Amino acid sequence: VELRLGESFEGVESRTDMSAAVAESFTTIDPNLPMELMVTGANGTRLLRVASSPEAGSPDCPVGEGRSCPAMEAGTSLAWDDTRAESACHHLRARGLTGSAVCVPLAGPGGPAGVIHATANRAEDLDAATVRNLETLAELSSNRLTTLSSLEQSVRRATTDQLTGLANRRAFDERAQQLIASGQEFILVMADLDHFKILNDTHGHDVGDQVLKVFARVLRENVRRTDLAARYGGEEFLVLLPGTSITDALVSLDRVRMAM
Repeated sequence: VELRLGESFEGVESRTDMSAAVAESFTTIDPNLPMELMVTGANGTRLLRVASSPEAGSPDCPVGEGRSCPAMEAGTSLAWDDTRAESACHHLRARGLTGSAVCVPLAGPGGPAGVIHATANRAEDLDAATVRNLETLAELSSNRLTTLSSLEQSVRRATTDQLTGLANRRAFDERAQQLIASGQEFILVMADLDHFKILNDTHGHDVGDQVLKVFARVLRENVRRTDLAARYGGEEFLVLLPGTSITDALVSLDRVRMAM
């Protein structure tokens, strides 16, 4: 089983691939057990369900944050023969489930990165071998998540302006080329901050940097998720607005100006 679990993770290069590998692994371990993988989101606390057993479905644990999960807080696997017992996880008791359950946390570089849940009608269905296989799966998932996170950070650093957190010129050029190649219409916005040199000369570059950060935040909050805002250099910015009219673009940009 451990060999087949390892094979499921070969060639995993994205979070989508990893979710598929985990779902396949659930079937390998036991297709009749409801199982799920929940991982922490971008904020590091919120738990997101990313995979479940293809055949038996998901235990549908209602835990919303890592700090509310006893297994993640303890940093070790927790198992209960009777989910109604006083010692069982309160999330299990609150749902009135009958049978047994096991929760296996995923370790990450900065702390717990997620948890695998499994439930069964009978305690013997979650025997020591099954728990061991779930722990192997958790370790494989943890290692792959760590690798993917490192790759994502590298990509972000390469395509993000370090001061403002907006896209940099490289990311802008790539997105613009994609839109041009696809033939999709878009609007290009060029913007700069008036009197920025006077502000820098009068109040210093630290204040100027703060102003750039404020403008970047205003841009992010007032354009669509499908738009791309980038810092072109200095106090100059670019925004790509695909699939929008000039009228709608003007409304959006005036909203940015007023907010600033």
